[in-house]
Amino acid sequence: MDRLQPIPTPPSQFLRGFCQRTLPVLTFAATATAVAALWIQHFGNPIAPNRKSPSPAETASQRAAEPRNLTADTEIHLPR
Repeated sequence: MDRLQPIPTPPSQFLRGFCQRTLPVLTFAATATAVAALWIQHFGNPIAPNRKSPSPAETASQRAAEPRNLTADTEIHLPR
């Protein structure tokens, strides 16, 4: 018996397989990369070697030394 040629995969079936298998993995990887980049940009590198986190006392003393312009408006204006 002669060997028959394999039937090629139709493009629509190939595209459906790509959308069901590969596209979710690529979407997850891109989202995880974006979240990591934004995290590092806004909060710094969470795995910084030899980095000592400041104690609450040090943070409070730094904030106490900052000059502030605090003004309060004691009059309340209500519409009539």
